[in-house]
Amino acid sequence: MAKRGEKAVSLGEKLRKQQYDAIWKEYCGFLDLTMQDYMKIQNRLMEEQIQLWSDCELGKSILKGRRPSGIDEFRRLVPLTTYEDYADMLLKKRSETLPGNPIIWIQTTWEGGRHPIKVAPYTRSMLDTYRNNVVACLILATSHEKGKFDVEETDKILYGLAPLPFATGLFPLALKEDIDIRFLPEVEDAVNMSFGERNKEGFKMAMKQDVEFFFGLGSVAYAVSQSLTGSVSSGKSKTSFSELLQYKPKMLKRILNAKKICKKEKRELLPKDLFHLKGFMVAGTDNQCYKDDLEEMWGVRPMELFAGTEPSIIGTETWTRNGMYFFPDTCFYEFITE
Repeated sequence: MAKRGEKAVSLGEKLRKQQYDAIWKEYCGFLDLTMQDYMKIQNRLMEEQIQLWSDCELGKSILKGRRPSGIDEFRRLVPLTTYEDYADMLLKKRSETLPGNPIIWIQTTWEGGRHPIKVAPYTRSMLDTYRNNVVACLILATSHEKGKFDVEETDKILYGLAPLPFATGLFPLALKEDIDIRFLPEVEDAVNMSFGERNKEGFKMAMKQDVEFFFGLGSVAYAVSQSLTGSVSSGKSKTSFSELLQYKPKMLKRILNAKKICKKEKRELLPKDLFHLKGFMVAGTDNQCYKDDLEEMWGVRPMELFAGTEPSIIGTETWTRNGMYFFPDTCFYEFITE
């Protein structure tokens, strides 16, 4: 497995050179780790973090003069904490109190907290790890067996998640550092649109140009997919002649064929009639409620990711679509007995 964060060559360049085996080993090699190797990575990175954390002002405020020498001692000395214990330093974005310098601050709501929002700092090394793991998700979303995937620089992603400063906005930011995949709509345009406007514009662009990936919250992807099928089937989306000239010929042909088939089969048009996705990714806590319906609509089984504002992206399904693998370099995982 290649060491994370040490690559000198971008994913885009490796794709152009057709270095597919090297790409798989670099981004998806963690799937072959033995439990012993996995825990070596976990323990090594955790011990590094303990040292950095113990030397910073925030860590000292929790440790109160003590200094753990390892993971076991850390467990004994450090109490369970909540965001409340860090809020005074983090909400003021006091970078000097942290073990690393934040490149960006991510925001989310603070349910039941004394402030409307929480903020979380992301350092350069955190973003590097996030980028590598996001690329792994992109690759795995297209794979049907070990070592095989279908990603190209000309691919386009229909993006149904919130932009920065929310954590989901990191996805396009991180991916753009490694491969020049287009987002529909473009990120710089999407930030100035409402959520509904972004989805409407994204599908409008996809209808003209085609799309290879879709990434969204399960419930939102379901609602947006229903909206798309309803508007196209009912003919509510009026298209002028000048707009038709912007459509790729293959998309015009696909739309006409799809409408003909749906009329013959006496059913509503579905996204799978218009688009042939390489990969479909969903995030959120309610995906199990929508995955079967989304697969029926798009003809592709969604691959589920697990992420959060503070922990970043920590897990993904693979080609089996049956349970998640944890990334070994994002967080240190502990499991509390039920």
